[in-house]
Amino acid sequence: MPLAKVASYSGYEPEDPMFQTTPDAIDAAVTAFGRELGAADPQYVDVRPFPGAELGMCQRNVLDHMRLHRGQLVHAWAIWANRLFLMGEFHAIWRSPGGELVDVTPTAEGEARVLCAIAEDYGENFDFALRPANRAMRTVDPVDPAAVADAIAALSPARRSYEQTRAARRGLDLETHIAAKLPLSDLAAAVDALIKCCELRDRLALPTRSGVYSKDPEAFMAVQSRMDQLHQRIVRLFAERDRGVRHGA
Repeated sequence: MPLAKVASYSGYEPEDPMFQTTPDAIDAAVTAFGRELGAADPQYVDVRPFPGAELGMCQRNVLDHMRLHRGQLVHAWAIWANRLFLMGEFHAIWRSPGGELVDVTPTAEGEARVLCAIAEDYGENFDFALRPANRAMRTVDPVDPAAVADAIAALSPARRSYEQTRAARRGLDLETHIAAKLPLSDLAAAVDALIKCCELRDRLALPTRSGVYSKDPEAFMAVQSRMDQLHQRIVRLFAERDRGVRHGA
């Protein structure tokens, strides 16, 4: 099936809760997300694009830079944050002959630094075309740890053993497993649904310098339509929550 162009590159306005940029701090959520990605501890890396470097073409940019300045290509997860979730994007950065890590690719919002977690399992010769899909972790309306502790304490010994077995089969600890079973706020549920749609859309998409293409444009547009609906719902719920906070609700 031939490829069809389905989208152009576009972002969100800064006031939109979906607007993403470099996280302000390496907090507990960022550290946990780095571990979830199976990467090294996140660290800030300066962005210094060279003339001619192109947005979205990180591997080629690094290889072009290496031809002039030697050094090494390093694979990493670039971690981005908005007011709803953290997003990990597989990325390529440059290590200078002196050992300094530099992002030689321009950023969408002109950020002067990016947050990177080195992907140590991927060597310099890894085929970037086989890179893993973007990953996300919700940060808005997290489950209250006290509620998780109460739910676990309420389990009978037999039920606790059963839930521990189920958690182990999924590679989770008991707390994470139980947290996933507790009720979510409307906003958290909408964000989780959006993340699942993003994952599906990524599987249908082929980003290029000229835009986004897909072998199944009908399925891509159906997922995109659902994402647009969820985005509108999230913006409304986020605004309602902010009004409630401002009025002491």
